[in-house]
Amino acid sequence: MVNYETKRCIVRPFELDDIEDVMVYRNNLEWMEFQGYKGKTKEEYAEGLLRLINLSEGCQLAIFEKDLNKVIGDVYLIINNQTLKFGYTINPEYARRGYTFEVMDMIIEEMKDVITTFKAGVDKKNIASIKLLEKLGLKYSHLEDEDLIYIMNN
Repeated sequence: MVNYETKRCIVRPFELDDIEDVMVYRNNLEWMEFQGYKGKTKEEYAEGLLRLINLSEGCQLAIFEKDLNKVIGDVYLIINNQTLKFGYTINPEYARRGYTFEVMDMIIEEMKDVITTFKAGVDKKNIASIKLLEKLGLKYSHLEDEDLIYIMNN
């Protein structure tokens, strides 16, 4: 099982009780402007998120805030040839409070022994996410399918 823990959060597989929390932010279409996985029904989210975790095939993990006792976001992770490609989403109610940095910084730190390259794609208009990737230590590499690709070599 894949679990990571920070001071405020646990990153873990989704549970059925999490789906309502996910729908709050994933179905906020204005907030999800730069995301592809959005606007689904409860059943569609359950089918997509309640799966066995396999990092080589890619997986979504819940960002569970311990004090609030709820899911406030999620991360996508996929490992291919010692490269970790990742993405993240946070509920707008908890944006710009350091949660995503805290979680991704910890995941990068935990995986440095087995991963040689960290990679993320971001829409060129998503300035907040670009700043977060730079804060995490990733650098702009190239344009790929209209996304800016940021990379950090370990």
